[in-house]
Amino acid sequence: MAGPGQGRTIRLINVRIVRHGRIVEGPGTELWVQNGKIIDHYKRWWSSKDNSEYAADIVIDGQNAIVAPGFIDVQINGAYGVSFSEPSVSADDVHHVGRCLLRHGVTSFVPTVVSSIPDVYAAVLPKLRPYSGSPSAGATLLGVHLEGSSPFSAMLHPPNCFHQGRSLTRLSMEHMIRLSCVIQQMEWRGILGVVGNETSSYPQCGVFSLMEVYGRDLSDIAIMTMAIELPGAIEAMAETRKAFPNIAFSIGHSVATIEDCRLAIEAGATCVTHLFNAMQNFHHRNPCIIGTLAPGEHRIPFYGLICDGVHTHASAVAMAYKTHPTGAILVTDAISAMGMAASTASSPTRLGTKPLEVSTSQVVIAGTNCLAGSVGTFDGGLRRFKKYTACTTVEAIDCATLHPAQLLGISNRKGVLDVGCDADFVLLDDDLNVLETYIAGELAWSSTQLPVVNGVCQRK
Repeated sequence: MAGPGQGRTIRLINVRIVRHGRIVEGPGTELWVQNGKIIDHYKRWWSSKDNSEYAADIVIDGQNAIVAPGFIDVQINGAYGVSFSEPSVSADDVHHVGRCLLRHGVTSFVPTVVSSIPDVYAAVLPKLRPYSGSPSAGATLLGVHLEGSSPFSAMLHPPNCFHQGRSLTRLSMEHMIRLSCVIQQMEWRGILGVVGNETSSYPQCGVFSLMEVYGRDLSDIAIMTMAIELPGAIEAMAETRKAFPNIAFSIGHSVATIEDCRLAIEAGATCVTHLFNAMQNFHHRNPCIIGTLAPGEHRIPFYGLICDGVHTHASAVAMAYKTHPTGAILVTDAISAMGMAASTASSPTRLGTKPLEVSTSQVVIAGTNCLAGSVGTFDGGLRRFKKYTACTTVEAIDCATLHPAQLLGISNRKGVLDVGCDADFVLLDDDLNVLETYIAGELAWSSTQLPVVNGVCQRK
């Protein structure tokens, strides 16, 4: 028999599969995996010469569990004692978080770094490079979520984080939007190939301003949150997307008007960061960022929701979801204290440079009542979301899988259980408790604590 992940075929039977907006169940409902990908077992049967060639190497009885795509958390500041914004964070720390997230059904994540000075980015971003998940490495790291500075949410995202103390105001933002002139004057790939300090001879522009802060290689960035009301921000976003189209821009930590938001959406913004939090409240004459969820001439963006029971009231979650159900994305916004014992979590901790006070239910900046991340788990948020919105099981799961994959442009391989996609999936009970988590078809975590042999939980 082939070793784990080396060509062996896995057959999962007696399951209910979340697929194409419904739960597929009944006789013949099976999930087949080979080489870490979901395969078409009917095609395998027709192409087999005999039953022995068709037979799977491993058959797993799912005991009528729900099989859903692995969860994707696109906003997580840290967990299990690790903060992704700490300069001392190591690659081992990141893998530790990735392994611990498996118990919550998370098979892919986007580490989030709060506004920091360039030296911090230089220290942490090399430790947060994307990697493929496995039972030993933990959840897949899809890229980094960078939360830019904000004139509104200055507690955790001070404007003076950029350019070693210079505010991200009109001067630096106007530098950022001059990318278009650079594109017109020289071949783009040639610019990116410049080494040393030669870029100093070129005019400052959007990408080079970002490189000054984040480093020369922006290809590992998955999401950027931006206060789009800053002068020149929308133009900078549009030009940066030309150079790095895989970056998803999100509106957040902002006092932008709805008119600003519509312009930003036209320029390429596709998401709103943790809706209702770090933004102005909805007003019937000034709907602000929240108003972008309503139908209109603009493209309605995705939006993150923190369902930890603290950040967002149940009625607000329900209202947002009923307004734009296909845009909801569940996020934790978790900090390093998430997953830690209460006695440990209450010990001194911080996010970026800010000391925090942590209780069993919420996190605030020390000495204030300003929320600063969450200690809620992803699967706990999923259960609350379903309760708050009274949506179906499949609808709730889509907000944890399909929608974040669509935001990141990876729904052709993640967030769904279609043939050819990555075999990252979770087994759930009817209350959405995580029973088992699989990465590339290999068992990575089990709630039963039964022994695992060759990547298969040995049930009684």
